[in-house]
Amino acid sequence: MSEWCFEKIDPLDWESLSAVSRIDLDAFGSEGLRPSQLSLLGRAGEIMVIREDKDITAEAVVLGSIGKSKAFLFSLAVDDGLRRKGRGLRLMLEILRYLQDSKVETIELTVDPQNLPALNFYRSKLGFREIGYYPCHLGPNRPRLLFSKSLT
Repeated sequence: MSEWCFEKIDPLDWESLSAVSRIDLDAFGSEGLRPSQLSLLGRAGEIMVIREDKDITAEAVVLGSIGKSKAFLFSLAVDDGLRRKGRGLRLMLEILRYLQDSKVETIELTVDPQNLPALNFYRSKLGFREIGYYPCHLGPNRPRLLFSKSLT
C-alpha cells in the first residue's frame, strides 16, 4: 500500500462523495449509494475513507443512534482492484479507534448470510459476534445477520 491516510469526508465535498459513490456502486450494484444519498448520510453520521495519494481506495458510512452510545456500520467497500490487500481491515481498525475515542460503546452491522468473506472478516479479523438473524431485513427473502462488537 502506498502512502495513505484516514479521513472523514465533508458531506458537501462533491468530488470526494463521487469517488466514494463509485466504490459503493461497484461493490453493491444498483443498491450502492449515490453522492446525494451520501451527502445526507454524512449529516447523520460520518463518511470515512482511506485515501492513498489523492485517490479514495476504501470507504465506510457510520451512523449513530439518538440518545445511545451505539454506532451502526451502514456501508463498507474497497475499490474493486484493491480488495483483499488489507485496506478494509485498515479502515475498520481506524474506525474502531475513532469510535472508541468518541466514547461509543458498541458498533453493529448487518451482513448477507451468503457473503462468506465478509462473515470471516468481521468474525475472525475484527472480533464481531452474531447477535441476530432477520429473514426479511432488506425486503422479502433478503436475510441479514446482525453483528455487534463492544468497544469498551
